[in-house]
Amino acid sequence: MLAHEMAHLFLRDDGYGPLKLASRNGLVPLMALVEGSATAAAREGDELDVHAWSAAIHDAGLGDDLTQLLGPAGFWGTYSRLAYTLTGSFSLWLIETRGAADYRRAYRRGDFEGVYGEPLSDLVAAWTSWLDTIVLTDEQIEAARFRFDRPSLFGRTCARSIATRMDEAEGFLARGRI
Repeated sequence: MLAHEMAHLFLRDDGYGPLKLASRNGLVPLMALVEGSATAAAREGDELDVHAWSAAIHDAGLGDDLTQLLGPAGFWGTYSRLAYTLTGSFSLWLIETRGAADYRRAYRRGDFEGVYGEPLSDLVAAWTSWLDTIVLTDEQIEAARFRFDRPSLFGRTCARSIATRMDEAEGFLARGRI
């Protein structure tokens, strides 16, 4: 956790606008880059690292389109654990294969094409092809399904709404209206 949070601090100088975060216009953060960078810095290592988890996500057919996920709103529409893992792996892969200096330049405004000289979709395709080289067991792929097959925050039913509906249904039952 400390490495993740420290990464936010260290990337401050590479950020843009008053928030000093990755953003296209200086005001709306590109959260996929902000959190992906911090996840890459933390190099999580529980059962699998971020690359192996991402490969398992891909093999399980759970990964959203990373190109969309890296957009301004994509991060918010994805289950958080899935978003952090995929963007962390992609960020770390870019750092490992293309260098930290270029990554830091791309981070500033999300300008992958300007920095790397190729469209984001090509970079994502290269990363996905690289993920395909990671050998996983069936159990690891199933573990990814269990861990990451969840709706985003905005795809879940509100707990308060469920409780209200339950109370209303119990009231109907008590009054014999059902």
